[in-house]
Amino acid sequence: MNTEDVVLPPAYWNADATVATLRVTVTNTGGRAERISLGYTLPPGLTDAGTPGCESAGDGNHRCVGWDAEPGARFSATIRLGSTATPGGPCRWPDRSR
Repeated sequence: MNTEDVVLPPAYWNADATVATLRVTVTNTGGRAERISLGYTLPPGLTDAGTPGCESAGDGNHRCVGWDAEPGARFSATIRLGSTATPGGPCRWPDRSR
């Protein structure tokens, strides 16, 4: 799986309806067909802004439909992020500081 950091500058938090996107690509690197599923957790202050094929599973968790993938097949999803936080500063997600 590959993704990049999403940097949300102060202008994002100060806007009423700004959406940022994060592309996630999953590749079946195995030697047989597999069912690939995607799940993600958003930190407090961020919401899913309508990612196609994904739904809330509660507590900031989201689950997406699965894909049948032959060896070497790649699938991408674009996660749409919205803000529920009050203005105050940049946020980085995913947090790789842990």
